[in-house]
Amino acid sequence: MNWLYLSCALLGFRRSARSGCQAVRRRLGHSCPFWYALSLVFAILQMLIMRAVPAARWLSCAAAILLGLIIVLTILLLAPVNNRIARWDVGRLPTDWLSMRRHWDLFHRVRVLLLMVVLVLLILSVLLDRQGQLSSSRTLHSGTNLSQRFFLCRNRVSSPVTTIEAA
Repeated sequence: MNWLYLSCALLGFRRSARSGCQAVRRRLGHSCPFWYALSLVFAILQMLIMRAVPAARWLSCAAAILLGLIIVLTILLLAPVNNRIARWDVGRLPTDWLSMRRHWDLFHRVRVLLLMVVLVLLILSVLLDRQGQLSSSRTLHSGTNLSQRFFLCRNRVSSPVTTIEAA
């Protein structure tokens, strides 16, 4: 049981709706650690493959550090509260249940805010890296065209001159 189930019970939902809330909680409870770990791995991989703009790599690094902090925050602050709530009897709530709910809400809001910051950092890093790749490929491409033009022009100019001078 967590806040979702407890809210369903306190709001007077029927038992079938509460069991549905409990099923959702179980699924989310089992999948969240996996998704957090996978997100951390992808943020680290993104940091490692960034090549064009150093700032993009630093943004990905900051996102990976924040994801690590979020995982620690979840394990140390949110999971213990969820485990205490799981042992509650809906008919007999502890006297400090409102205080516990406020703590959980605060920790959850901090976690969601940090997750939004991580999302913004990752999006910015991708956009910066993509912009850097586009500008470097344009420079490389236009540089290649200029050098090819220079080489072709030089060959055209030098060939007639050498033939005229030789004659």
